Amino acid sequence: MSSLEEAINAAAANLPQGWTIEISVSRGDGSVRLEGPDGDGVPFDGTGSLSDVVQKAVDRSLET
Repeated sequence: MSSLEEAINAAAANLPQGWTIEISVSRGDGSVRLEGPDGDGVPFDGTGSLSDVVQKAVDRSLET
């Protein structure tokens, strides 16, 4: 994935119904949280750039 904007657009197009990705940015840090339809956090590989991590979250959501 080349940009965070592209990753977000792909997530919006491909996330299954009811799944959510939250991106949090603070000084010196950024994180991505994946939530399933029940609202619980779903573990996934959160390493890499923010755009890579967003794509990994989408991939994880599609595994179910």
